[in-house]
Amino acid sequence: MLSSRVRDVETRVAVRSPVSPVPDAWWRRLGAYRVIAGEGEVLAFHRAALEREGDLLCLRVYATLVSATLARYALVVAGPDDARIFGVGRGKGQRVAAEDGPDGPVLRWAGYRLVREA
Repeated sequence: MLSSRVRDVETRVAVRSPVSPVPDAWWRRLGAYRVIAGEGEVLAFHRAALEREGDLLCLRVYATLVSATLARYALVVAGPDDARIFGVGRGKGQRVAAEDGPDGPVLRWAGYRLVREA
C-alpha cells in the first residue's frame, strides 16, 4: 500500500496489484476497442484498449478529443468472461464483462459496449 499524509490525514493512494493467472480467453481479446453508441449519445471516451503488462491485464481508456490516456485500470480476472477493476478510488470493483461475438470480442463496462477494432 502507498499512502499520503496531508495535515495529519493519511490516505491510501495505491495498492499492489495481485498477480493471478489470466485465462487464455482474455489474452486473445487484447487490442484496441471502440465504443458503440446511439445517435446523439454523449460519451466520456471513444476508444479503449485491453493490454498486457507482464502478467497483468489492463484496460486503458483514451480521452475523447485527443489520443492521450484518460485512465488505465488493472483488472483482476474472476473467470473466462468476467473481470473487475482493481485498485483504489473511483471505479474500483466495477465489472468488465467479455463475450466473443460473431464479429469478434466485445467488452461491456460502466454502461458502455466496446467492440474490437479490425
